[in-house]
Amino acid sequence: MAETPSAAVRSVRFEPPAIDMPETGTGSAGDERTLPGSFGLSDGFQDVGRRRLAGGLAGGWGGRRSGSIPGGPSAPVEEGPASLPECSLKADSQPEKDQKGVAHMATLEVRELKNRYSRTGPEVLKGISFNVEADDFFAIIGPSGAGKSTLIRCINRLVEPSGGDVILNGANITRMGGRELRRARRNMGMIFQEFNLVERMSVMDNVLSGRLGYVGNFRSLLRMYPKSDVQKALELLERVGLGEFVDNRADELSGGQRQRVGIARALMQNPKLLLVDEPTSSLDPKIAREVMGMIKKMSEEAGVPVLCNIHDVQLALEFASKVIGLQDGIKKFEGPTGDVDKSTLDEIYAMEVL
Repeated sequence: MAETPSAAVRSVRFEPPAIDMPETGTGSAGDERTLPGSFGLSDGFQDVGRRRLAGGLAGGWGGRRSGSIPGGPSAPVEEGPASLPECSLKADSQPEKDQKGVAHMATLEVRELKNRYSRTGPEVLKGISFNVEADDFFAIIGPSGAGKSTLIRCINRLVEPSGGDVILNGANITRMGGRELRRARRNMGMIFQEFNLVERMSVMDNVLSGRLGYVGNFRSLLRMYPKSDVQKALELLERVGLGEFVDNRADELSGGQRQRVGIARALMQNPKLLLVDEPTSSLDPKIAREVMGMIKKMSEEAGVPVLCNIHDVQLALEFASKVIGLQDGIKKFEGPTGDVDKSTLDEIYAMEVL
């Protein structure tokens, strides 16, 4: 006898997928991953003093506020493939050889990069090419409207290039889309001119948002960050001088303090490249110099090359190792800061309207 539809339906067994939910409560410090509903720290952190981590937050913080990040066991986090798919590699992206014949590949290769914001609009970038090595600190200088910010934003495709290639560690960013592009962006930390913090969130929340590309939406909404991420965020806040502000909302901070939060957030990504867009434009000269010094020092310690768009030529020459000079979307100069003289600056800024 033929089986009736209802019988066929009844014969199907549905087994919901097992979900590996993190433990809550007072498990061991190495196993606990779930944080309270906010980083308000009122659940015990303030009661035992801001310099302690043990005890409060239902066993969630653990460890130390400063010092090295423990290397002990922590709950695994899905971090995607160790390398980007081969389909994103350019066939002509081959390692160059130095004078001794040793092959090496630049961290970032920009080739004939072009941009226009509309089909009929003017071309903003006109075939920009350069390489960034692992130990470089590049400053991009030039008059207003030269294309400095557009260049920075085309590299991580916050602005879409209209031509050319951007190659990060052999992977062509300009050919990526969807999940592949999101994974590639995890390797590019960015420090913004206007800070781009969530004003109503705490300093700690803003710094931990640098791990969103690894943790995922569900876990981030529930603040289920691995303990190692929490400890690293605390360490970074100590290093930028904001160890006592983890519980403060971002809108309670000064401009210089907000930019320091932005630096810590960018470094939380463990980036392979740091993009910096006018980090000092809204800061007074003293704070601007401190921020630039902090970016340089922390990027060197992390071994991360920097590409920094900056309008202050003196700061560029003081902190950068190399300079790119743009004028009207054209690269007019590229070289060590020691090669920048008055005639070079006169050529770069010849078209600036005062």
